[in-house]
Amino acid sequence: MAIIGIVVAMSGPSVDSMLRAVGVHSASSALSVDLAYARAEAIRAHETVTVCARQDDSTCGTDWMNGWLVYRGADPAAAGAMLRIQEPASNRITLAENAAATSITFRASGTTTGGFLWRVRATGQPGRDIAVSMVGRVATSTP
Repeated sequence: MAIIGIVVAMSGPSVDSMLRAVGVHSASSALSVDLAYARAEAIRAHETVTVCARQDDSTCGTDWMNGWLVYRGADPAAAGAMLRIQEPASNRITLAENAAATSITFRASGTTTGGFLWRVRATGQPGRDIAVSMVGRVATSTP
């Protein structure tokens, strides 16, 4: 029994590190996929599609850690507007837009009003950056 306790105690830090790494990968992948989806949907439907920080399932907020909404048109609460809802990220990571933007809108052409950069981080992990250019291209990198 004592040996099992020692092995479990020694594996704790490595398991925690692995969970943080998985959280960074999961959150960055989910956001990248939803940004690319929003752009593709804007082009396909010939209308604006917005990704915004989530307050609740039908309202935009200010903190990307609460998840995000993907919706068409100007109002996420409008009938038929909601395309996707992303639940909050793991509390093991941090997710923030670099310029404190709370939303990004893709035009029918797939372009945006400016460049955007999200940083996904966890203690002891390299993290990932997600960038969206003015032409709407989504790119993920490891800083």
